[in-house]
Amino acid sequence: PVLPFHPDPPPGMEAPSAVYQKLQDRDPGVRWLVTKLAEDKKSLTTVGAGTDWDAFVASFTPDECMWGVFAVHGVDVRNSVTSTRLKPIQVNWVGPNVKAMQRAKAIEGQRLFGSIAKGIAVSVDAEERTDLDTKQLAIRIADCGGAHKPSHYDFGNGLTISLADIGKAVPGDAYGDAAAGAAPSAAPQKPSAGPQAKWSGSKSTTPSGPPSYLPKPTAASAAASDQKAADLATAAVATNEPPGGLFGCCCRPSVPEDK
Repeated sequence: PVLPFHPDPPPGMEAPSAVYQKLQDRDPGVRWLVTKLAEDKKSLTTVGAGTDWDAFVASFTPDECMWGVFAVHGVDVRNSVTSTRLKPIQVNWVGPNVKAMQRAKAIEGQRLFGSIAKGIAVSVDAEERTDLDTKQLAIRIADCGGAHKPSHYDFGNGLTISLADIGKAVPGDAYGDAAAGAAPSAAPQKPSAGPQAKWSGSKSTTPSGPPSYLPKPTAASAAASDQKAADLATAAVATNEPPGGLFGCCCRPSVPEDK
């Protein structure tokens, strides 16, 4: 359902919904909107609109509940190509002099304003103008954004906050490097894997010979081994079997005797 809005905005002021539509359409004359409850306490009326951040902050008075939005521009400068994305900031203002009974009405006003302001990037509750610090707001926008962040945030009238200003500079980002007073850094290079080892033709580089964990042969063990071999050969002649046993040697077939 369409919520009612104040039928008679202040002279020279449009209804909040109309002003916010201009903000979304990137009308060069509208970067911000501030509203408050109308006299019927059931709708919103426009307090002010404009393009300057300082004027936006100054519109919030200490004795009222107000709701506003400022369209921060996320400006991305890459390879001589510039793109701009809207990053609207919503401010829910309850002035320091607002009485307890009036504060209870802030919930209704925030609900009404939420029906107008769509696509908000960051919402902040404020009681003092010092709560609206551009660097802190830029940090919040950057934190809730995607992996690809813009080069800087534009708050209008020449007020810009770069990623370097908020400690989120990206290596190779020319805008951030320039803002930090350093030359643009080169794109990170993938480390080289170095020359690959080639096969030398040998299956193993391990020295030849028996493994180190086997006992070294002695003269006595060598003589015993030779005697065992001779005994096997004699037994083979007597039984007409090859030296390797009944099934022959694993590497040489048995040859039957000529008859």
